[in-house]
Amino acid sequence: MNGNPIPSYGANYGLNEYTTALAAGRVTASGSSGRSGDVITYGTTTNNSTISWNREFYGLGLDDQALMTLHESLHLIPNFSDFAIAGAANIMATRGINNPGNAGSFRDQSAASQYINAQIKAHCQP
Repeated sequence: MNGNPIPSYGANYGLNEYTTALAAGRVTASGSSGRSGDVITYGTTTNNSTISWNREFYGLGLDDQALMTLHESLHLIPNFSDFAIAGAANIMATRGINNPGNAGSFRDQSAASQYINAQIKAHCQP
């Protein structure tokens, strides 16, 4: 595309980024609650570099902790925002890889984030 390389990521790329962040001390506990009304934010990734887990993360079962780890690991990749990931997941889930379709319609970041989790859960169950 205009001479610019197109990034390609293997299936474990995000988790490898998580391992690197963990080893570098860039994965921490926030000590704060992620609850805001009916929404719980289990973790936050800042500047594609640091993941901070909120208190509620530690009360999840192992499967849900794994889901959240995968979710936040994807945010360690530059430009992988909730909207970008949810849009790509929507294309894959509804249109297939060879049909451009659309990128979904998410009312806000929370809706996009929850869609990502639903897709991870639907396609990555043990």
